[in-house]
Amino acid sequence: MFERWRGRIAARKAEWAIADSIFRNVLKKADKKLEGYNTPMVRREANYYVGNNLKNNGDYTGAFSYYKKCIEDSKKIDGDKASGFRINATLYSGTIMETKGKYAEA
Repeated sequence: MFERWRGRIAARKAEWAIADSIFRNVLKKADKKLEGYNTPMVRREANYYVGNNLKNNGDYTGAFSYYKKCIEDSKKIDGDKASGFRINATLYSGTIMETKGKYAEA
């Protein structure tokens, strides 16, 4: 929990490199199925913040893939309800598709 809060604080302060590093570490621990990390809520948050860092650095393809994972986990957690993570990940994904000229997908 502390690790995720540290990542959130870094993101809030626009310390994107720090947030990215923390949340990539969270995703590695989730992949190893470590207790407290391998839940859809943890993965959703980590994927969202890694996606944000990639988007901010112009890696739209990489960001899109992380946002897609965030949206998938959000659907598992929230069903038809829309969380802030899902709304923003969907919005940013649409913006990325628009940037690539894929208006129908956006």
